[in-house]
Order: sequence, then C-alpha cells, then structure tokens
Amino acid sequence: MAQLLSLVLTLKPRDAVSAPPHLGRAAHAALLRAVDAATPALAAQLHDDNGPKPFTCSSLMGKRAEGRLDPNMSYTLRYTALTDDLGSRIADLGKLAPSFWASPIQNPKSTIQNPKWRVRVRPRRDV
Repeated sequence: MAQLLSLVLTLKPRDAVSAPPHLGRAAHAALLRAVDAATPALAAQLHDDNGPKPFTCSSLMGKRAEGRLDPNMSYTLRYTALTDDLGSRIADLGKLAPSFWASPIQNPKSTIQNPKWRVRVRPRRDV
C-alpha cells in the first residue's frame, strides 16, 4: 500500500503585504520551482504531463485581516505526494534548509507580491 507524504511549510512574512484570497496556483508554481532546483527533469515531467498530477497543493492557509498577511502570524502551505516515488523525492526536498524553500516562494513573478519569508519545513509520512 502506498504511503502519502505531506510536506508542510510554515511561513511568516517579514512585512505586512496584500495577497489574493486563493494562492493555489502560486503554491503549485513554488513546488515546481523547488523540484526544478533539485531535479530539473522531474520538474519538467510534472509540469508537462497531461492529466491528474501525482501531488496536491494547498492554498496559503491562515488568518488574514482585510486581505493582508500579518508578520505576527504564521501561514501554512501543504504539499501532498500521491505516489511513493514522488513522496521520496519530496521528502528529500523537505530535508533541505528553509532558505532553499524561501527562494521559490519569494520568486519575483509570485502572486504573493514578493514578501521576504521566514520558513520552517516539516515532512511527514501519512499511512
């Protein structure tokens, strides 16, 4: 039986910034940028394959005041790998330093208006 792997990123913006209510596409793009930094061929395959993807991405979760992200609050992104192979690769990414994850998340093209983030990474196996 396959095990799911979830990778949870806890984010704190360094400054208050505006953000749209739904950031699932930005979270998806951040995961592909992170995978691309470690395994470009896998990132291309995940991006280019038609049909269901072997992972899920949450939108940015956490309380917002009037559409703004508060630097005193924590926010969460959750990625779940749906196959063992991808789960082991994402688990490897989860072992990398939080600064590795901060770079794809604060990409200048990001919908999140490029805030600087403090990041904590927690990989977790689900049965």
